[in-house]
Amino acid sequence: MQYANAMLLSADAIALQVTEQLSPSHVVMIGDRSQDMIGAKHNHLTAIGVTYGYGTEEELKLMALI
Repeated sequence: MQYANAMLLSADAIALQVTEQLSPSHVVMIGDRSQDMIGAKHNHLTAIGVTYGYGTEEELKLMALI
């Protein structure tokens, strides 16, 4: 349940920080965790996954299947 809450919080944070001030077509989300990708998708943003943070390549590959 905590993981699901983290994903929701990430999506909400993106919405508050980005989409209220900028057009989603002008924003790219760069992240290393699945919740970053979910937040980007939820807010209609282009997402780029990176492997130099806390997340893993496997986690990002699983997100590409969703």
